Amino acid sequence: MRLRDSFGVSDGETVAIALLHDVLEDTSTGYGEVRREFGSRVADAVLLLTKPKLGRKRDRCVYQNALADAGEELQLVKLADYLDNMRTRKSRARCETTAKKARQFLRKLEKRRLAPRVRHAARIVAEEIAEILPEDC
Repeated sequence: MRLRDSFGVSDGETVAIALLHDVLEDTSTGYGEVRREFGSRVADAVLLLTKPKLGRKRDRCVYQNALADAGEELQLVKLADYLDNMRTRKSRARCETTAKKARQFLRKLEKRRLAPRVRHAARIVAEEIAEILPEDC
């Protein structure tokens, strides 16, 4: 798990949030079920990490801003998600698309005061992006 192995995060609730972060968008599981099984705090975090239907560039911007403002725990989960996706995509094109999205998120984080763990995680993600994308991309 990237969150633990790359960023040193091991508390149970954050790990649960990371493991469940796509459950609302990728399965028929609903918010209420997550809340009943894992509690309101985990369910609310999973809901915030759930991407809305991102039809427009503005929608992605709003989503990424909300996550950038959400605090250390969710920032780390999202950075771990980007890192995992960049390292596991089989298609070069999909990997590049993920790297571009991650770079957009990092730019949003740069405008915020970040906890040391988030700064560390952001550096790891930036290094991964640099290996995937040329500077002018």
